[in-house]
Amino acid sequence: MVDRIVTDSDLMDCDFFISTAAKIFGRPLGRSTHVINRRFRALFGVSSKVCVQVWELLTNKILQLFLPKHFLRSRLFMKSYSNEAVLSAMTGVDKKTQRYYIWVFIKSLARLRIVRFFISSNH
Repeated sequence: MVDRIVTDSDLMDCDFFISTAAKIFGRPLGRSTHVINRRFRALFGVSSKVCVQVWELLTNKILQLFLPKHFLRSRLFMKSYSNEAVLSAMTGVDKKTQRYYIWVFIKSLARLRIVRFFISSNH
């Protein structure tokens, strides 16, 4: 499976992040929208909508070669704080690659000067 480079002209939406998450784990997150959204939030700690909004803030800060799958893997790390061996087993990526992308995104997040709070009526 070949990943495509995400460009500025791409429309990033919630469905794109959900399908990227399904590719990371090699299976769909669920059948109903409710189950998919619940599992996405459980895996990554935020909704797919928040991922889209954070991705848009980060795209000016990071190189074009980084893909949403790298961002989702860093979210998975921040949510679970698992060791490298566990994350590598979950995502099918070797430890060195995993570590590199995780810390690129964490450092990019730390450099953002804007802190936004997203309030959702769905708890």
